[in-house]
Amino acid sequence: MTTTSFRKLDDYYTNARTDVAAMIPSDAARILEVGCGSGNTLGYLKQNGIGTWHGGVEINAGMAKEAAAKVDRIWIGAIEDVLAAEGGVGAVENFDAILCLDVLEHLLDPWTVLKKLVGNLSPGGTVIASIPNIRFYKAVFPLLLKGKWSYEERGVLDSTHLRFFTRETAVAMVRDAGLEITAVEPSTALKPWKNKWIINRLTGGRLIDFYAYNYRIAGRKPAIA
Repeated sequence: MTTTSFRKLDDYYTNARTDVAAMIPSDAARILEVGCGSGNTLGYLKQNGIGTWHGGVEINAGMAKEAAAKVDRIWIGAIEDVLAAEGGVGAVENFDAILCLDVLEHLLDPWTVLKKLVGNLSPGGTVIASIPNIRFYKAVFPLLLKGKWSYEERGVLDSTHLRFFTRETAVAMVRDAGLEITAVEPSTALKPWKNKWIINRLTGGRLIDFYAYNYRIAGRKPAIA
């Protein structure tokens, strides 16, 4: 019997998610990122005047130390522990935007964690989640056609994923946390005039769920009446 060993390279933690910047409300002052890695996403937001206070939670101690130089506050540890700890995220005043970018699928109980995070979200505040789509054709077709379900170093079948979502179930998780869905955006690698792009256009966009490797979902906490 052979096994495959996966190790997260440093670049796994250093990618700046510039693609979510436009989804953050312009009036969001206090921004928290769960799973902030080396802090490059928060650093990008800070440099571009998006938010006035930036905090992060990171389980990788080495990356958290790098992030500490780029943000206003850092918590080191698993989000479940940081939420429950004295002086942790749960004890801090509300945030205006909370980013969960490719992190919820790594948790044993992302539904409960998300609900707790929403408890620390300001009325009218926004959660932005990036969640892998298990209906992505590179995951579905090998399973259907060859009976293969092969974990990888990163991507939809990342070896450290504990939970798997489709567009429908990802949206349901965000909505069930008490949020109003304001945006659902697919991330694809479709290139104009290439075969997959043309096929998707000819089918009226009906195949987008197979071409999306993740969905970026924004949910707004209802304002107090």
